[in-house]
Amino acid sequence: MTRLLIEGWRGVNHSFAMVNQCQILALHGLPGVQLQHRDLPLAMAHWNASTHNPGFAPADWQRIADLPAPDGWPVDCVYRICSPFRDEPAAAEAPRLISFMVTEMGLSHKSFCPGTERSEVFTRDDNLIVTPTQWSRERLLEWGYAPDKVKVLSHGVNSTTFCPPSAAQRQHSRQQLGYADDQYIFLNLGAAFWNKGMDVLLLAYARLRQKHPHVRLILKDQRNVYGVGIEQTIAELCRDHPALFGQDTLASISTITANLNQAQLCSLYALSDCYVSTYRAEGFNLPVLEAMACGTPVVVTQGGATDDFCGPELALFVASQAGSRNTNDSREAARYREPDPEATVATMERMLLGQGIARDAAFEQARQQLCVMKPSPCPTTTISTGDTTMLARTQPGQAQVLDLIKLIRPWTMRSNQKLRIGNEYDGGYVLPAAILQCDAVVSIGVGHDVSFDLAMAQRGAKVLQFDHTVQGPPQQHPNFHFQKLGWGARTEGDLVCFDDIHAQMKGLGARHPMLKFDIEGAEYDVLAATALEHLAEYEIIACELHDFERLGEPAFMDKVRAALEKLSTHHAPMHLHANNYQSLVLVENVPIPKVLEVAYLRRDLDSFTSLSTDPIPGPWDRPNHPGRPDICMNPF
Repeated sequence: MTRLLIEGWRGVNHSFAMVNQCQILALHGLPGVQLQHRDLPLAMAHWNASTHNPGFAPADWQRIADLPAPDGWPVDCVYRICSPFRDEPAAAEAPRLISFMVTEMGLSHKSFCPGTERSEVFTRDDNLIVTPTQWSRERLLEWGYAPDKVKVLSHGVNSTTFCPPSAAQRQHSRQQLGYADDQYIFLNLGAAFWNKGMDVLLLAYARLRQKHPHVRLILKDQRNVYGVGIEQTIAELCRDHPALFGQDTLASISTITANLNQAQLCSLYALSDCYVSTYRAEGFNLPVLEAMACGTPVVVTQGGATDDFCGPELALFVASQAGSRNTNDSREAARYREPDPEATVATMERMLLGQGIARDAAFEQARQQLCVMKPSPCPTTTISTGDTTMLARTQPGQAQVLDLIKLIRPWTMRSNQKLRIGNEYDGGYVLPAAILQCDAVVSIGVGHDVSFDLAMAQRGAKVLQFDHTVQGPPQQHPNFHFQKLGWGARTEGDLVCFDDIHAQMKGLGARHPMLKFDIEGAEYDVLAATALEHLAEYEIIACELHDFERLGEPAFMDKVRAALEKLSTHHAPMHLHANNYQSLVLVENVPIPKVLEVAYLRRDLDSFTSLSTDPIPGPWDRPNHPGRPDICMNPF
């Protein structure tokens, strides 16, 4: 029996409390797990269960409220979720502390209880930090936490509550709020803070309404939690843009200030035609996930936290630029993404004109891909106190294997054609035509074939080569820069971390770099330690991925999924090929090659309109082993 003591907030609708309560429902009733709960002091004195009720169904709330208080007996782990972050050691009750931390723009001294901002307790011994997105994780690493001590544990949604409505239910919800069938409704939920980008959304909406007077906007703010409403933002926009914010436009904007329960929130998502979140910085952005679970298409800022769970088949992205600003209470600059105003209008208009994602298609994709949480016990989840993660699955089933494969299904490119560079057989790569602009290649894993590197060097590209298993490349070229070093999670011995590799690439002054790696199965651990923002600078990524016969191992499955999700955050897979030096295997009765070659193109360099229907292998492919037939992967 595993005894877990949860320390956090219950009974209110602040985001930390909602995460805690939803996680309680997901953990409740698991075999071999005993839960206890200690209520921690709420961050603000005015919060209470009456005016800030979390809105759970009665049966779910009973499960949350009925958790027993600590009984004085030892527990295996303390899981703490509150703000500001507290460093009280768990040693008195448990050998291990897991702390939930999330940040939007970066940590500061205000993120912690006074005097604890540099505490070692959070990561000492077996203690860990969990956070819901790669964006938040990167901010935590900037604060100084070690990469192996910060794990991403994504949020989920209650698929029983947040689900698509019937046509009659949707029409009834619209009629209740007085919306006609021919009116197009944009929706946004969130507090009126700068990082939420409400000003960006309102300005884009006002411009869009000049052309499309049938559009409407619903804003659900969080004034009852934070005491801040949207009125000040609207007043400033009226002052700065009086021609856009006339009485007619203002009358088309509805603001909901009341506290809503979860069923009411579901109705709000369902009656809307599009959910828009032009945020600058978010730690996760749960309303986006909830909207997709309700089948509502979404428009989100590109490059932020929602990249973790919004792919091109689920959302339209607003182009954005990385930004930072200094604050008085943090040693690190606050990070954010600034949505492009023109792109915001254009993306919302695409959705309005039916050029985005249809409601039914949005739900079908969401149903297949989103992480969902059900209140009933889930037999595939358990608590681990000795592993490196807090929540560890049992052996993956067929659905999990198929879901993983979706992450590498290639997409159709609108502008780029495919071409082959390098050896006719092993050592050659099928890539997008954008490769012809490449002026620098980071090539990790040289081996005994450098035909690709040589072809790129002959075109004028600088090639940084790394391999600790060979003395040097089998052929030489003035543009080759070889180092007898392997790619490691950290720089030590004969290994070099990607931060240092990336710094060398930046030193070349390259404008169109690409990354190519083949490191025989070590890719998953090193990718886990690689900064997402560094990968985002490479226009093309070509890689060989190994050991898929091990997908039945829970820990390995998690590693592979994390790596593929990271690779596809800023890049879309555009080509897939199996290496026929290895065979096919059955994992949960799913046939899959042991080794796959995948090529990615950065998402901002093309439009990925649909999944590719090209045959695998295609006309540019060649078998790696010329004496064996290529592996047919048309089922993928």
